[in-house]
Amino acid sequence: MTETMEAVAGAEQFAVRAHRLTVGGAAVPFRQSPHGGIRMKPLFLVIHYTAGLSATSAVNWFLDPRAKASAHLVIGRQGAATQHMAFDRTCWHAGQSAWKGLDGLNGHSIGIEIVNAGKLAKGPGGRWQTWTGEAIPDSEVMVARHRNEAAETGWHAYSGSRSRRWSRSGRRCTRPTVSATFWGTRTSRRAGKSIRGRPFR
Repeated sequence: MTETMEAVAGAEQFAVRAHRLTVGGAAVPFRQSPHGGIRMKPLFLVIHYTAGLSATSAVNWFLDPRAKASAHLVIGRQGAATQHMAFDRTCWHAGQSAWKGLDGLNGHSIGIEIVNAGKLAKGPGGRWQTWTGEAIPDSEVMVARHRNEAAETGWHAYSGSRSRRWSRSGRRCTRPTVSATFWGTRTSRRAGKSIRGRPFR
């Protein structure tokens, strides 16, 4: 399978060859995760956030035998990608999940982890911080109400251009492997995963 696209910005070319992602003709770094690997035909693309700020940390976690978790791609804050599994093999990213009569979305979906802190809390001095206490500047915070919560809170924002880029890249570079149905998880790795759709109204 080969599928090529022009990036949202710039002249880079994204392609999938033999279920591996390439950018500008070169394969992205591949670090095989020990979690998953059963052959599948993916139907969905599930977008997660890492609940952290470091792509290296996320990559190392998916290589750790203790993790019992993995995703096909980790995409850093600047757009660099690391692949952990071929797109026709399962990863352990969706947990206990079901959708449209299918149980266990791990066996039916490609998982992409975007480096992002997710839900934030107010720390000393009223500054926004991650669940691990790392400060997030106000310019990177979106205040919004989760559909399942009563009050607004801070969320680590994606820039518009960056989110459009990985969204379009994910949709195009995985065709015709997946049906281009997108879901976003609302929970972090430390709390488990759930397939719940869009987190904000």
